[in-house]
Amino acid sequence: MKKQLQPHKNIKKDLLFWIREYLALKILTISIDKEHNDFNRSQNALLLSSSTDIKSLELYTLEIRNNGMKNLRSYTIPLFWLYEFIDGRKDIDELKEFNTTLRDKMFIENSKGYKKKTLEAYLNQVNSLFKYITENNSDDYAFTLGRTRGGRKTENPLKHIEDDDDGVYLQEKW
Repeated sequence: MKKQLQPHKNIKKDLLFWIREYLALKILTISIDKEHNDFNRSQNALLLSSSTDIKSLELYTLEIRNNGMKNLRSYTIPLFWLYEFIDGRKDIDELKEFNTTLRDKMFIENSKGYKKKTLEAYLNQVNSLFKYITENNSDDYAFTLGRTRGGRKTENPLKHIEDDDDGVYLQEKW
């Protein structure tokens, strides 16, 4: 069932809403560690959906990872980083304003010092989230990340980033 693009009319609440929805879907579809046969996908998806703020969502995802879904980390870290990036910006008031330029700034500024390969994986997750939002919003709003107004493909924001050995692979906070 499609959902309203901006149900809360607040950038942080709307982004949190869509991150919760996206991660709940991942809970229902990605693989579970073999030793955790009793993992309840539906219950854990509902747990994520019940989070009211980013801190509780972080705690729930940590709990879920510890209880059998370690690979959830590859989805959560880039999305929490996106939320942190949006939370720190004063130049965006609604979800519809998120575009290729802002996405690219997030990766070019890279204040976390992630390695290029990590950034590429994170870029794919951010793009995947916005593809999910495009496909599941009832407003038929389409995010065209990586495209110009004319539909031409933009340059990859990571193209000019040098990969050195000083970068961080994963942020332990998430």
